[in-house]
Amino acid sequence: MHPIEIVFGKILGILGVLAGIVVIAAVALLIAVVVLIVKEIMKEIK
Repeated sequence: MHPIEIVFGKILGILGVLAGIVVIAAVALLIAVVVLIVKEIMKEIK
C-alpha cells in the first residue's frame, strides 16, 4: 500500500462513518416527525 492509498482509505473510512451518522440522524428525525404527526391526527380524531 502506498501512503496515498492509506490516506484515501482513512478519508473513505471517515466519510463512511459520517454518512452512517447522517443516515441514522435522518431516520431518527423522520420517525420523530411521523410520531408527532400521528399524535396530532389522534388529537383531531378524539
